[in-house]
Amino acid sequence: MQIDWYRLALWLTLAFINLGFAQIKSMNARFWFLISLIIGPVATVLIVTKKKKRIIYSLHRIISKKLKDDNNS
Repeated sequence: MQIDWYRLALWLTLAFINLGFAQIKSMNARFWFLISLIIGPVATVLIVTKKKKRIIYSLHRIISKKLKDDNNS
């Protein structure tokens, strides 16, 4: 049995890219890295299309606080 090093390198690169996407979206990066090793490009689609209400809520809270601070000064 011969290992296809090119495909292995691409698969690992994709897993690391997914790890970065998961961190950006405040998701569990380790979990998504491991899932990416198993299902590869499907994990990328799931990460990119999954919406996090927490991110939207956090941004809304930060913007609201900034606007309130600007109005008080």
